[in-house]
Amino acid sequence: TPLSKRQSYVALLILDGTWAALQFNALNLGEGLTGPAVRFAVGHTVLALLLVGRVTPNRESFQSWVWRLRGRRGLAADILIGERTLNVLALLVYCTIGLVVFAAAVAAPVIWLRPELVAATRWPELTMAAVVSVLVILCYGLFHQVLTVAMGRGAGVTLLVALVIGLVGPWALGAGFQLPVVSSLSPVATFIQLQENTQAMYPPAPLLTIYALGIAFWSWGLFGITRRLTRQVDHRLDSMGIRSPAAATS
Repeated sequence: TPLSKRQSYVALLILDGTWAALQFNALNLGEGLTGPAVRFAVGHTVLALLLVGRVTPNRESFQSWVWRLRGRRGLAADILIGERTLNVLALLVYCTIGLVVFAAAVAAPVIWLRPELVAATRWPELTMAAVVSVLVILCYGLFHQVLTVAMGRGAGVTLLVALVIGLVGPWALGAGFQLPVVSSLSPVATFIQLQENTQAMYPPAPLLTIYALGIAFWSWGLFGITRRLTRQVDHRLDSMGIRSPAAATS
């Protein structure tokens, strides 16, 4: 992969820290934590998705891990920091980094140094911004991994089209036909409305349900594809008289 998982974690920490510092400075305007939290969530989501594209292995890279590198260390550690492995744990790390950086670099200093701003914070909107960021990173990150393993080349273009349709499409459709429920399915529209202090928050259930189902579906699809691939490789290794990693650990 163009970027190792360890490098991506450090890069996201630095980028998130810089973005958080800018949001903390914006608190001098006197607004509560909600606006900066929404803006931080948007920036963190974009940065995380960009890094996902750099650390997600393509079909050939993942196959080479299955054939040559699998079993050299624990599976969890390999997926967390190993090269050519699935991006699943990296996605969780990205989500955790965003939550920790905002809490440590923005929320905690504000609560400690500017407690008067806490009263102006709209906590449901702040929480929704964090949840939407996590769901978008997980859903599209898993979708990208499924595409790269199943399709190989062309996955990046397909992901870009899916991002445009999924993030903006419902907003355009809902605005055109005056259907707020449809607009609420767009993370972009949701972030914009969360940022606005004069508008009521979209009902969260439609977006949360759709993205939770998407995460479950792509997780199931990724598990099925990778299990079938590893079984095929193990069968080939066994037929050649080579002890497969699955047999070595059983």
